[in-house]
Amino acid sequence: MKGKVLLFCVLFCIANSMAQNLVLNPGFEDYFECPTEINTTPNTKLIAPHWFSPSAGTPDLFNHCSKNTVTGVSNFAGVVNALEGKGYAGIISWKKDGFSEYLSTKLSSPLIKDTQYIVSFQYRLSRYSMYASDRMGLLISADSIFVNHDKVLNLETAYIRKRAQALDEETGTWQKMEYAFLAQGGEQYLTIGNFSPAAQTKVKHMYWKHVQNPVLENAAYYYIDEVSVIPSITDSLKIEKEKNEFSEAQFTPIPLTELKFDHDKSVIKPSSYAQLDRLVSYLEKNQDKITITGHTDQSGNELYNLKLSEKRANAVANYLVYRGIKTSRIKVKGVGSKSPLSSTDLDKNRRVEIILGK
Repeated sequence: MKGKVLLFCVLFCIANSMAQNLVLNPGFEDYFECPTEINTTPNTKLIAPHWFSPSAGTPDLFNHCSKNTVTGVSNFAGVVNALEGKGYAGIISWKKDGFSEYLSTKLSSPLIKDTQYIVSFQYRLSRYSMYASDRMGLLISADSIFVNHDKVLNLETAYIRKRAQALDEETGTWQKMEYAFLAQGGEQYLTIGNFSPAAQTKVKHMYWKHVQNPVLENAAYYYIDEVSVIPSITDSLKIEKEKNEFSEAQFTPIPLTELKFDHDKSVIKPSSYAQLDRLVSYLEKNQDKITITGHTDQSGNELYNLKLSEKRANAVANYLVYRGIKTSRIKVKGVGSKSPLSSTDLDKNRRVEIILGK
C-alpha cells in the first residue's frame, strides 16, 4: 500500500510540474502603467498586459504600487489586499440598468481536443457595493468576443455558478470559482463576468450600508484575482506527449494524421484544426522553416491529382499564415499520387505531410 501511495505522489508531482497555466498575467501583476485612476474610457479595450474588455464596459485595475485611494489597497470600491502578489482587477457584475463588465484574455496556446482543463479564478465582493449577486460566470471560446454595448453578454455557452443565496457568510471573502472544461479543440479565449440578464440574477440589497460611492449605489462590484486554465492531472501526461509530436521529428516527413479532406476536395475539415493548432503552437515557439507536401489517392487523372495535391498543401499553408506564421518560413509543393502509403486504403493516400527544419 505504501508503494502505491508513493507512486501516486510521484505521478501527481510530475503531472503538476507539467501542468502549465495557460493564462498570461493571471494575477494582474503586470501593468502598462501603475494604475492611478479608475477606468472610465469605453474605447480603451486593453486593461492590462494580456487582458482586455470584450464590450463597452470599463473593468478596473488595482495594484499596491499605487498610493492613490482610488486604485490602491484602499480604493474607491473598498479596502482589500490582493489574494496573491500586488495586483487584481474589478468589474461590475450586476447593475439595475443592465450594465455589466467583463474581463477577457487570450490563452498562451489553444486547447487540445478531448482534453479536460480546470478553469478557475478567485472573486470577492467589494466592501462598498450596495448589492451582492448570486452568480458569476466564465466562457471558453475559440474566437474573441467584441461588442459595442455595455450590457449583459447573454451567452448560452457560458458556465454560470449560482449560489443558494446572494448574501451568505462567505460574501466579502475571496471565493474560488472552478469548472472542469472538456475542450472541443482550438479554444483560446477566456472571458469572466456575469452572463445572466439582470432580471434573472438574484441580488441582495444591503440597505443598512452607508453609500460610500455613487457608482456602486445600484451595483454589485467584484474583485477578480488568480485566474488559471490548467490541464487536469490525468491529461497532463497526454499533453506532454503531444508536445513532442513535432519536436522529435525534424528533417523527416511527418504525416498530419488528423488532417482530413473529402474525396476530390481541398477544404480542411474542422476536425483537423486541433492538430494544426498544435503545429502553430510549435512554430510560434520554434523558428523552423516548414515544407508542406500534398498527396492524393490514385483515382483520376495524374495532372488533375497534381493540382489537387498542391491545393491541399496550400490549404494548410493558408491556415498557418492565418494563425500568424510568416510566409517566408513556408514552402509548399504537391506530388499528386506518386507516393501512396497504401494500395487499398485510399484515405491514407489523401494526406498532407510536413518536414520541419528545411
